[in-house]
Amino acid sequence: MKIRAFLLMLALIGTNLSSPGSLRAVDVLAPYWAYQIGIGMRLSELRTVAGKRYTGVTVEAIDQQRIQFTHSQGRSVEFLVSILDPNLYVGAGGAPQNDRRPRAVVVGPLAAMMSARERVATGVDKLEVSEQTVLKRWLAYASLDFPSAGTGTHKLDRQEQQALGNWLAQKRSAWHAGEGPGAPIQLPVKSWISGRDFTGFQQGRIFQLGNGQSWQQTDQRAASFYSDATGKPIPIHIRASGGYYIMSVQGAGEIVVKPVR
Repeated sequence: MKIRAFLLMLALIGTNLSSPGSLRAVDVLAPYWAYQIGIGMRLSELRTVAGKRYTGVTVEAIDQQRIQFTHSQGRSVEFLVSILDPNLYVGAGGAPQNDRRPRAVVVGPLAAMMSARERVATGVDKLEVSEQTVLKRWLAYASLDFPSAGTGTHKLDRQEQQALGNWLAQKRSAWHAGEGPGAPIQLPVKSWISGRDFTGFQQGRIFQLGNGQSWQQTDQRAASFYSDATGKPIPIHIRASGGYYIMSVQGAGEIVVKPVR
């Protein structure tokens, strides 16, 4: 519902804010306080680094770069980086509190995978790092059942639970496309790759193992090696570690991978 309302608001305000598809989370990271702001939220004031002060603020739209809002003098759009953290001067009741200090925010492993809008819609920042880790581990391993405890999802409201459930299902489906739940991967995997086929590491590269399995590199490590014209087998070892699959290639190093068919 929050995402739908956000898209509707963007349509109403025209070109004041960038369209959702024009930004990528990896390109722009909003200030941490922006994840606490929602459409329709009212604030007693907003201040900018240039000294502007807006009072009687109501948020109309917000993306990873800008915020649009009405105030006592009209309507304005400001870049998020130009806004002073409201935690410094706006209290829970909307009254200025100059003695407040910004709260330290730790981005958990699940939240780090999401865009700003997804974090707001799913309420993932309400979950502890340990709780996000449990959910991310479930994402990584297709053979695991959904965890019955330790996820902290009871802290989310119904809409956030639904949004998070949909996000998890879509992400897990994408990660394990073609991987049947009835055929879990037995770890560790010990196999080999032909020296003729191995030329190094690159994100997205698929490795065909001698046991018939295929694994795709997901991290950003890049390295080049000369192929072996004789096709001499290179030992491969794959293990689980911290919610990831780690593939070790003898003489070349380790990378993060995921199974493919």
